Amino acid sequence: MVLLTNSYDDNPDEAAAPEAQWYQSSKIYGWRTREHMKNKVRRFNEIRRRMGVAEAMRGVSRYIQNEVLQPTIASLYQPVFEHKYGDGIAVMEQDWDNLILLDACRWDIFRDHTSFTGKLSREVSKGNYSWEFMEENFVGQHHHDTVYVTANPFAERLSQDVFYTIESVLPKWSEQHETVLPEDVTETAINAREKYPDKRLLIHYMQPHAPFLGNFASSLDVDVGGWGESNDELETDETKQTIWSLYQDGKISREQLTDGYIQNLKIVEEAARPLVDMIDGKTVITSDHGENLGETFLSMEYLSHANETKNCRFVPWLELPFEERRSVTEEDPIGYQSLEDSLVHERLEDLGYM
Repeated sequence: MVLLTNSYDDNPDEAAAPEAQWYQSSKIYGWRTREHMKNKVRRFNEIRRRMGVAEAMRGVSRYIQNEVLQPTIASLYQPVFEHKYGDGIAVMEQDWDNLILLDACRWDIFRDHTSFTGKLSREVSKGNYSWEFMEENFVGQHHHDTVYVTANPFAERLSQDVFYTIESVLPKWSEQHETVLPEDVTETAINAREKYPDKRLLIHYMQPHAPFLGNFASSLDVDVGGWGESNDELETDETKQTIWSLYQDGKISREQLTDGYIQNLKIVEEAARPLVDMIDGKTVITSDHGENLGETFLSMEYLSHANETKNCRFVPWLELPFEERRSVTEEDPIGYQSLEDSLVHERLEDLGYM
């Protein structure tokens, strides 16, 4: 039984590090750069030649909505949202021995579909995408009592002295599914518990974030693998579609989109169950941010989590039952072996961020 607390209306550190500045300039303001616009013009001409002027203009319309109007509205909405709900929970300051992050996990869908039991509340994340979450919770801080087990490539941009160490699961990348499978995160986390018995564990799964891994995804007759978040025809490679572009093209319904997302949540929970069952101490399940699944705000549909919405900022906070706490020791960090820049760049491209 899930015990709910904090009932709400569910209507839909220091100066920024160089990596944060990189993200902000390339993602939030990227549409203004000359090279970015040159690529858009090239893509427009490709679509016009292959599919006609009407289809190319439809891509322009979506680009304006997704990359110009929605970010502008989000920048205006954020202070309004934070005035009402606060700027978010500082996850590293909370009381836990194991913190499990389910990437892009919506509060409301987790509440209605989780198989875990415990004390559940709704919290506000400090970010509506992964790097913003890391920047607000990790950058410029020292958590030398914590080992970060992660499948998220943005962790590679953290400095060596934030955590005691980082155990990256990216080397176990699945070429078939174009993501890190949740069972590989579980295996790495179990090994980390044995290797670092006196440290807190921060465990970052990539699901329910796309790509979808369930029966619905396997039933599609197109390639929608990878983490790409673009729903903009002027960005999307013509040989591959995202789950978001399939929805916008009317090839799948909103109900199917939501069902696929729920399947991904169930898959990651099933994979995480062996870890939850064996690990000692106090375990909390939460998320770095939520997800948009076609909700309408100011007459525009929002998909994925590129722009600020309630569904992106509201996350679950589930405290699982426990018997004994873990004895935790803080020590000088041992650092971690960074992956090659080219590999990180490739994975971030899969995310749709570069």
